[in-house]
Amino acid sequence: MAITPAQCRSARTLLSWSVSKLAAAAGVSESAIDDFELERRPADPLVPSALQRAFEEVGVAFLPQDDVRLGSEVV
Repeated sequence: MAITPAQCRSARTLLSWSVSKLAAAAGVSESAIDDFELERRPADPLVPSALQRAFEEVGVAFLPQDDVRLGSEVV
């Protein structure tokens, strides 16, 4: 299952990543991220998957109920 807009916002905050940095890491446009995070329109199914992969590559784990954490954090 792909990440939610709330998880995307939380993961960016956790990493202190700008939209620009995430766009570069995920290979998607900044406007696609803005649209996804703000739920402006239904996202292309490839966008959430690309975002999730970019976050997971640097150790972000996605948990139930829109939670996120870094893989090395104690639960």
